[in-house]
Amino acid sequence: MQVAIVQFGGVVFNTHPLSLQQWGACTAIALGALPLRALITASLNASDSGGGGGAGRSSNDAAAFKPTWLGWMEMKLFRGLF
Repeated sequence: MQVAIVQFGGVVFNTHPLSLQQWGACTAIALGALPLRALITASLNASDSGGGGGAGRSSNDAAAFKPTWLGWMEMKLFRGLF
């Protein structure tokens, strides 16, 4: 759907078609996010003291949570910058 809007949206969506090189760059950047997400998620899961990825945590654990730089990065990258 995104390709159709960008390539054929024209005046309706105020877009201009991208070249094949530009689409390749967009695809490469998007695909690069997948292994980055997997690496950050694996790192966060490995550093999780519970080892269960959050399952079985009590309500006291949430109050004692102190974010690490890696948790902060994950939050900013994958949950939105603002």
